[in-house]
Amino acid sequence: MAFNFDSDDDASVFSGFGESDIGSDVKLPTEALEHEESETSDDDVSDDEPVHADGWTSNFTDVPIDDFTETPGPNFPDDFDVDHATPLDYFWLVFPIQLITLIVQHTNAYAQWVQARDGFDSFWHETSEAEMRAFLAINVLMGIQQLPEISMYWSSPSLATQAS
Repeated sequence: MAFNFDSDDDASVFSGFGESDIGSDVKLPTEALEHEESETSDDDVSDDEPVHADGWTSNFTDVPIDDFTETPGPNFPDDFDVDHATPLDYFWLVFPIQLITLIVQHTNAYAQWVQARDGFDSFWHETSEAEMRAFLAINVLMGIQQLPEISMYWSSPSLATQAS
């Protein structure tokens, strides 16, 4: 069994992840957070474990990690033919239609929730699976063919011909 122990020195600063640092349109009720904090008793904190004002501790313990015993590498479905697979076949392995359907459902539900909270948005229209596939494909192409400015992706020649 291996142990993973990785820590920063005491002088390092871990900032940028506070509630005020991360913008979000999701608001949690403060009563729930206060109740959650009150569930931890004084017995949970050891006297020999100094807790800093930010809630972090310097008392680290080893975390046991079992040795990896599986066969490394990709695990393709039994009916996947790697010799004749196209780039689109690999895309479908990463983004199966069920996942795209779920992303579309949650995107539309989130938009409805925001509009119920903030008012109707006349520019919004529900997204579709075809539109989500196109959005994901554009993001993949933008990762493959990196250009210095976003506007260059929408100029001629087209991004699809540049990537090929």
